[in-house]
Amino acid sequence: MIVLAVGWTVLHRPHLREVTGHGRTIGVLAGALVGANALYVLGLALSATAIARHAIAGGELSFWRRIRRFGDLRRWTDDLIARAVDDRWFRVGFAVNWVGALLAALVPPVAVITLLPVRNWSLLAVAALDVAGTMVLRMPVRARIRRLEATRRSAA
Repeated sequence: MIVLAVGWTVLHRPHLREVTGHGRTIGVLAGALVGANALYVLGLALSATAIARHAIAGGELSFWRRIRRFGDLRRWTDDLIARAVDDRWFRVGFAVNWVGALLAALVPPVAVITLLPVRNWSLLAVAALDVAGTMVLRMPVRARIRRLEATRRSAA
């Protein structure tokens, strides 16, 4: 996204005069982007901490020696995530990370709509791809969490 934004800026440099009068709006959008990325990183840290706690509790920090094939890695991560799913910090971290990622992905389209003339709104296609990518990348993880929860409920 950053590479595309820099490339667009270089190619459309003469049109930047239209944006320079919107300093306050740019500041608000920049603050929103910083805040969204802070949520993203905080959520990642919470989830990683929860998973690490379960790995330490299971004595699995030296897992590289035991994993010989991709299937072993998948089985190990499935087991570790199955234990972490019940952890409140993992759930909170995953949700905070998702919200942060979505907010960060939504700031550029808001910037395009509020700052740029209609002829430059084609940039919304790039922003839409970013939002879609954010959703698509997290949906399999959420689906796996739901399957694990359903399996546990049916076993209980």
